[in-house]
Amino acid sequence: TADDSVPGQDLCLNANENILLFFNVLLFALLMALVAFVPPPTGVTRARPTCRNLTCYNLRDELHTSMNLAANPCDDFYEYVCGLWPKSHPEFDDQFHLLEVRHPLACTTLRLRSHGFSVEHRAEKRRIDVSIKKLRRSH
Repeated sequence: TADDSVPGQDLCLNANENILLFFNVLLFALLMALVAFVPPPTGVTRARPTCRNLTCYNLRDELHTSMNLAANPCDDFYEYVCGLWPKSHPEFDDQFHLLEVRHPLACTTLRLRSHGFSVEHRAEKRRIDVSIKKLRRSH
């Protein structure tokens, strides 16, 4: 009878395709698990562009990117706190002057927001950008 015959070539190819698909999905899942669960190398801090206006300003991130976590704070506290500042902010020589200027600008922005003003207001944004440009020219 036709039902007792040997499986055809189409059936064997279909089985091979399913096995190949299964192994591809398994490999993809293993790679995703590896990426998700393997921690990044320690002591590596990514350089990021400097914030040019207060819409992206975050003092916590600014300070964190300047820290050299590989340094021992008991041996050299300055290196620990500020060691990576030149890498993440190469265009600014005087790091504390920059923070002294940016911190009051951030405080002003927070006060404006608390009174219902938007940082995105053009005149305020222009004033902030001009202040930052003046700061850059002074260096």
